[in-house]
Amino acid sequence: MFRNYLKERLLPDAFCLFGGRILDGSSRSAGIASGIDTIKVSDGLETVKCQFNSSYTKMSFPEAGILLVWGKNRSRKVRVLETGGLQVGKRSIISCGIHPSASILASLKSSKLARKEVSEIILPWAHPWMSFGDFMTHVLPITCRILQTIPKEKWSDFSIGLAGVSQKPFVMDYLGLLGFDPDQLVDLSLETAEISPHGKAFSANCPPAKNYIAHPADFEAVRNLFSDYIGVGSRFKNRKLYLQRTGKRRFLQESELLPDLRDLGFEIVDLEGMKAKDQIKLFAEAETVIGPHGAGFGNIVFGKNLKVLEWQHPGWIIPCFRNMSAVLGHDYHHLISQQGRLRKRPGQKFSSADIDIPAEAILGELRKAKIT
Repeated sequence: MFRNYLKERLLPDAFCLFGGRILDGSSRSAGIASGIDTIKVSDGLETVKCQFNSSYTKMSFPEAGILLVWGKNRSRKVRVLETGGLQVGKRSIISCGIHPSASILASLKSSKLARKEVSEIILPWAHPWMSFGDFMTHVLPITCRILQTIPKEKWSDFSIGLAGVSQKPFVMDYLGLLGFDPDQLVDLSLETAEISPHGKAFSANCPPAKNYIAHPADFEAVRNLFSDYIGVGSRFKNRKLYLQRTGKRRFLQESELLPDLRDLGFEIVDLEGMKAKDQIKLFAEAETVIGPHGAGFGNIVFGKNLKVLEWQHPGWIIPCFRNMSAVLGHDYHHLISQQGRLRKRPGQKFSSADIDIPAEAILGELRKAKIT
């Protein structure tokens, strides 16, 4: 009990007592830290219904806000903490949904990374890791939230800071469509960004981690900024897509299912290596998207009124694309493997475990959802 009290109350209170600030990106953060302003972008949402087959759950979202950090006549270092969270200067921490005590302790460690001076930088993600799924459900939507508040003719003046970005080619693939070039990306796992005395940084708050997605208004921002690429495909909304997986999280009955899917008019799609503009066009032209759980479903943001069927391993049920479908207005359906409920190879994590569902069960769900 004392340990929880130390983490939840004593350490954060002591941090604030000695001049520290913990910021969440909402209007509650406004004015509490010198050189940091808050811009409200969208109201909060108390209830968003999510269909989960025959049942419903609810989500709530805080207001979507932007933290504007000014150099204020002196340079300020910005770094991603190893536990999550963005440290601005010595005393301010932008929370990313984890408990602030972890970020406070991590902020006490000195950084040995090289410094890169930036005039203006966007900081959409406060974690040291990022998958393609994270990029599509959080990073890209929040980046678009921030970009919508900046005149487009000034985008070329901005850097974008993300940990590990030099190892994530998909980031440049999507941001390149908005006019960004590789020189504008700062890898915060290799460098500490230092805001120049007259510069500024833009960050944002994230919804509760249990929602697994960004604010609904952020997905609308994505559709607005990529509208030129969506418009190319949205005139032909009749494609049925099966998202094929290779590598981890294989679907064991795939070879049995594919002949039936082809007879039903499905295209077998492997998104690995496909350019972002081609993925956007593909999903904009789609009326149905099905497949085993995978980050490729993040592209459903570019579709309209889709029918979505996703199946998952019972040891790894992540509702991000269910929730994303709910805020986008898609018709979502879901299956969970029941055979070999917790089957996985020795030493394998559930996030990588193969999915075992009879082909007939999937075809039955397609008929039930009137997808065939």
